[in-house]
Amino acid sequence: MDIGLFLSVMAASLLVAVVSLICTVFLYVSDSRLKIWMPRLIAIAVGVLLGDAFLHLIPDALDLAGGHQSSVGLWVLVGVISFFFMETVLQWRHEHNPGPSTDRAGAPAIEAYKFLSAQEIDLIANDAVQAGKPYQQWRDRRKTRTGTHLDGAHGSLVD
Repeated sequence: MDIGLFLSVMAASLLVAVVSLICTVFLYVSDSRLKIWMPRLIAIAVGVLLGDAFLHLIPDALDLAGGHQSSVGLWVLVGVISFFFMETVLQWRHEHNPGPSTDRAGAPAIEAYKFLSAQEIDLIANDAVQAGKPYQQWRDRRKTRTGTHLDGAHGSLVD
């Protein structure tokens, strides 16, 4: 295992985690400022997540899929449509089922907690995927060099 690669992955993960923890400062900002900044912060987060998905994760999935690339596109489409319907249903229920009258002063803070939680979940998932890549690359290089299948049989890689 390449120790330099391991250290750079760990440093990048630590940097992202520290930046997300620094963002908790926004939880202590006044509600009026938070109402102004929250849509902008959410727009940035959505842009970053979409950029990561379309420029990094989906091309990696297409590479790993090999001959089944159409299934990757299908699952991306299913994911986008299901999130659209989920957001539509949640927003409809929120607007049509107000429940008892409550003060919504804490709403921006709740949105900030949801935003930070989503960022942390994305960070953990992305780190888990990235952590397995060096092993996968090492295994592929070893398999190509030795001509050994995973079951130990020798011969060409293409049967």
